[in-house]
Amino acid sequence: MDGSQYIRHFTIAIDEVPIAEKRLEADGYEHELVQDIYEIPYYLTEDKQIVEVKFSSSYGKVAGGVYGIKMLRENLND
Repeated sequence: MDGSQYIRHFTIAIDEVPIAEKRLEADGYEHELVQDIYEIPYYLTEDKQIVEVKFSSSYGKVAGGVYGIKMLRENLND
C-alpha cells in the first residue's frame, strides 16, 4: 500500500455554506484522532436553533470518521 488511502481532503460546511477546508496527509495521522477548532460566522447561526454540519470529501479522497462535534457559543458580554 502506498498510503494514499490515508489522505483526507474535505470541506466543512454549515447549512451548505463552506467554512473550512482540511487536508491531512498519511504521515502521522493514519492512527490518531485530530482535534481542530473552526469559527462559524455569526450570520450562519443567527436566529437558528438547528444547523446542519456537513463534511464533504474532495473527489477521489475521503473525509474519514467524525467521532465528536461540539458547538460552543461565544460569550458576547466580554
